[in-house]
Amino acid sequence: MLPFAGHHDQAKIPHLVAEILNGEPDTTLPSHVGTSLLEDAKGNRPEYREAMLVAKNHLRITLRQLVDQWIDSGRGFVDGAAEVPNGRSLFQRPVHSFALHNYLSGWFQRNPPTIGLLSGQPATHGGFDEQPAMFLQFSPPQLNENVPPELGGILWGQELAGYWLVRLINCPAQTRFARCTETGCGHYFVYQRSRKERFETYCPAHKGKDANRRVNRANEKKRKRRITAAAEWWDKWLPEYGDRSEWVAGQAQKDKGLRVNDAFGKRFVNSYATEIERASRGEKNAKG
Repeated sequence: MLPFAGHHDQAKIPHLVAEILNGEPDTTLPSHVGTSLLEDAKGNRPEYREAMLVAKNHLRITLRQLVDQWIDSGRGFVDGAAEVPNGRSLFQRPVHSFALHNYLSGWFQRNPPTIGLLSGQPATHGGFDEQPAMFLQFSPPQLNENVPPELGGILWGQELAGYWLVRLINCPAQTRFARCTETGCGHYFVYQRSRKERFETYCPAHKGKDANRRVNRANEKKRKRRITAAAEWWDKWLPEYGDRSEWVAGQAQKDKGLRVNDAFGKRFVNSYATEIERASRGEKNAKG
């Protein structure tokens, strides 16, 4: 049996899953999972060592496919956003996670959870020395003439992928788990804090690009607010008011939609006169 809920390493789960998916290091798995895969736990016999290597490879292949579907189920909720972590679901968005749903349904049928006692943990408020906990239990394939090393490794890797997926999607930090969207990267990592929406997801190696794009997005939003404010006054200008750009800029500062750092002057109006005029025509048409 392997611990599921209530275990002391809940906060480590996303980091362990990222380690598995990224293949770091390639020859080991977290110590409390993977050492009892087969009859010869230490892998002294060649066939068991072969099965262990196959199991690790298929664990990563299967888990990567499942986790990617889970992450992608959080996409498409907000325009322009890469994803909404809280929107990840196994059931509500079948277009994204139908295969994942079917996999887990079959996995739980083969490996139903059970309730047991987790010894050695701090006593609860009620004074119990042992805390009840949910366990995931599944049996490793035993190698024989019907289950050769390669097949045994494949079966174990696929079952073990289900264990790690269930732990990941149920741990408190699951919304901080992410996959880098930088082209050619795809590195899995864990954010230090959660966000309702993520417009880009960059791993530590590419986080500088995320910062630059956030600045660019903020500047673009500021530019649009300024243009909208100026467009309101563009067609209200009369020659007796003096310089058009200067007058429009002065009047636009009254717009309640502008923020403290959005103030602008004649130079901005001159630079974006075409966009301001186009926006003014759009407002006029909208008002009928």
